[in-house]
Amino acid sequence: MKHIKWVFATSLVILAGFLFYHCGSTTTGPCQVDADCENGVCLDGGCVECRETVDCGSGFVCVDNGCVETTIECQTDSCNQHGSCDDTSGAVVCTCDTGYAGDSCDHCATGFGDYGDGECRPLDPCADDSDCVAQQRVCENNQGVAGCGACLAGYHEDNSVCVEDQECGDNTCNGHGTCTASGGVVSCECDEHYIGDNCSDCEEGWVFWPEDSTICVDDPCDPDPCDLAHTEPEGCSQTDVDQYICDCEQGYSWDGEACIDQSACEDVDEDGYGVGGGCLGADCDDNDPDIFNGNPEVCDGKDNDCDDGTDTGLTAPDCAEGDTGVCLGATAARTCLGEAGWSNCDYGNDYEADEVSCDGLDNDCDDATDTGLTAPDCAGGDTGVCLGATASRTCQGVAGWSDCDYGNDYESDEVSCDGMDNDCDGDTDDDMTTRVCEWEVPGVGTCMGNESCDGQNGWVNCDAQEPTAEICDGQDNNCNGEDDEDFTADGSVTYDGGPYPAGDADKVLGDDCGTGSCAGGQVICDGPGTGLTCSTLDNVASELCDEQDNDCDGLIDVDDTFAEHPDEPNDNCVSATNLANLQTPVSGWLVPQTPTIYPGLDADYYSLYVLESTDDPFDCIPIVCEERFRLTITLTRPPDGQDFELCASGSACGSQTCTAGVRELTWSGTCGGDDDRMVYFSVRSPSSESFDCHDYELQIDSEAWLVGEMCPGAR
Repeated sequence: MKHIKWVFATSLVILAGFLFYHCGSTTTGPCQVDADCENGVCLDGGCVECRETVDCGSGFVCVDNGCVETTIECQTDSCNQHGSCDDTSGAVVCTCDTGYAGDSCDHCATGFGDYGDGECRPLDPCADDSDCVAQQRVCENNQGVAGCGACLAGYHEDNSVCVEDQECGDNTCNGHGTCTASGGVVSCECDEHYIGDNCSDCEEGWVFWPEDSTICVDDPCDPDPCDLAHTEPEGCSQTDVDQYICDCEQGYSWDGEACIDQSACEDVDEDGYGVGGGCLGADCDDNDPDIFNGNPEVCDGKDNDCDDGTDTGLTAPDCAEGDTGVCLGATAARTCLGEAGWSNCDYGNDYEADEVSCDGLDNDCDDATDTGLTAPDCAGGDTGVCLGATASRTCQGVAGWSDCDYGNDYESDEVSCDGMDNDCDGDTDDDMTTRVCEWEVPGVGTCMGNESCDGQNGWVNCDAQEPTAEICDGQDNNCNGEDDEDFTADGSVTYDGGPYPAGDADKVLGDDCGTGSCAGGQVICDGPGTGLTCSTLDNVASELCDEQDNDCDGLIDVDDTFAEHPDEPNDNCVSATNLANLQTPVSGWLVPQTPTIYPGLDADYYSLYVLESTDDPFDCIPIVCEERFRLTITLTRPPDGQDFELCASGSACGSQTCTAGVRELTWSGTCGGDDDRMVYFSVRSPSSESFDCHDYELQIDSEAWLVGEMCPGAR
């Protein structure tokens, strides 16, 4: 701080000069109101003779804030070149031009203003504009002159004209392209073979077909396919999507490929049908006499009538009604088999032209059942229970053929565990290693097990268990058909909640559980099977100050041990952190710490010595000026900055007052005096129950100013 010392004599000289300057008011002296001027009026803080002519006496007019003598006759500049002058009444009267006002038309009328060139033009020239509206343009104020600018919303520029914006419609591109709109202009990207602004034309070589449609097809007449012998020039005519006919010369006719002589007949298969006017008709296959246009269709696998269909429109020959066996009462049908002709009459699935089935039916409708049959062979036994046996089979009617009889121990499909090869396949007790067995009660849960085949000893070693009390192990221990029923919603055992009883208590097997680091768990059986636990409890860890719930208790950064944290040396006035000196003014200065508030009514105390700036000697004369100071402290806590209290005092550490986020300290001094100040502030947890470990930020802003009308720069 720089202290100013002044010699008393020097001060008297300067003060005397100031008083002479201030008290000697003239027409040119400083002023605040007209009364401060002896011979004039006050204008812009200084005394002048006049502001307008009314301030002057009779016979004088106000020119450049001075009263000058005048006559009653109009002069060249009587109306400041902005009106017409009339002195016929014995006085000078000005009729001002539009936009000007005043006795001598010396200022702008209401609604008009000077744009810097001395001319008065409308402040809002667009108020009565109609030209820009008609042009669909924005009216702009160009130095008091209305000008038309950009197109209005909903319009766009097109050859210097504003036209209404367009939008894509359902049929903008005629269904044959993709429409896009940009800047109010629509455009079509046409599909292949379509052209035009709206995709309404076909590209060269493609035509609309049918002619009145919008579908483009490859033009079968482009290039001209009728440049053939005996055709008329440009005689191609489209008849379908990809078909055409050619106009022939007189005496010739079009056969689909060429113009042929109407008097000749080209007939390879000599059926009278072929190409030429002398033929009976057209022939679609001149290499087969059974095929020509108009020939009746028969069942032979050919298109006899040239209608592009094989064996179509035929009527099957009749089948006589059956009168015995499986044919009794049946009406058979025949189907066309192409080159094989008509099928035999079908009397159903059981019909056999030659009876071979042993089924108790007269399959061949000869009025005799299961006759003329040959029994399937039975191989002589050579292994297992079949060893040395000779068996035969008999027809048993509906039951079919009897099994080959190899004795009582024979089984066509082996099912007995007896140490024998019952099905004579060379293997004993085929695939019978184990089977399901059960306790005396119905076989469910742990009361069901497995037993093994022990050859001649049969089935042995059933491991089904006797019913026991139900435990939590994923099994039906009491064999009542339900697994772990005591630990589900209808049971008697629930989860105690573990480290998070507030959220997980009373949950049952299969419920979601866990929070914090244990989130995403599921209630499962505990180790002994007598209770429940949460599957993610292995994630429980000691709580850290890291914005995570490490110990899974539902509280983030909460732990009794945080009160003894090693970063806590400044929790009272005695151990306050001294931030040294801060020179005023300053803006946005951050306290160079990364502090944290912990539980247990924690607080962080700070002290700061605020230095005022060096006073300029000329700021402190001609009178002694008051100097004021303001220090603003701002507390910021990302992301929730209202949980801590900010306290401060400009006098003593123990007399701080608190607020939520911003604290101001103010004090006064004198210009040239020693106004440095020690200030104290602290950040506190508002209660022992409300805390977390977020870092907070303290920002300091300070300013100083002079007070008093006569002090330079005062406010």
